[in-house]
Amino acid sequence: MDPIYYYLIAAAVVAFIPLLRTLFCSFHTLVHEAGHAIAALLTSGKVYKISLFPNTEGLAYTSYRSILSGVIIYYSGYTFSTLAAILSFYLIFNGELTLLYYFFILLALCSLVFWVRNFYGVFWVLFFLGSAVYMEYYQLDTLREMFILFFSSILLVQSILSSFQIFIMSITTPRHAGDATGLAELTYIPAFIWGTLFFGQSLAGAYIIFQ
Repeated sequence: MDPIYYYLIAAAVVAFIPLLRTLFCSFHTLVHEAGHAIAALLTSGKVYKISLFPNTEGLAYTSYRSILSGVIIYYSGYTFSTLAAILSFYLIFNGELTLLYYFFILLALCSLVFWVRNFYGVFWVLFFLGSAVYMEYYQLDTLREMFILFFSSILLVQSILSSFQIFIMSITTPRHAGDATGLAELTYIPAFIWGTLFFGQSLAGAYIIFQ
């Protein structure tokens, strides 16, 4: 079996162990919320702050100028994390681990400097960056490779699990389904349609990766 499958299995197991989930899966939350922030900036909106929480939930506090820009911002979170997972495995399969490593660091660093403001969020991003700097300083190449493969796997697994959760919530509690609810309020398209879209595109992302 290809070694990457062991990382994917580990990422799936971690998702159901509370302490480890808090420690590692916040990476997906950071990427998700960064997607909202980037979309806000690209549509001339504003980003006030990002908050990350120990339960791996997060919030991006943004504003938008039009309904269209609001739709783009709400839609961007799950989409960005899926695209980031595809990009990560594309770079892995093409042997560009170093480039992916610095992409992770740059995204975390920019988020820390410009957006993340709550205590847990700052602590987690500093922990993530500190781990990366430690491995880089001491040239721990094997550990760095494991770091890259594991967090890429976290990104893929969590993009599927979190979108599945929103899909279920969009059916059972459509008024409390996060981004799907926000999109429903802006477009009058039912939340479960957006939940289905989020989950479907995460599965499509996984299909592309495994192909």
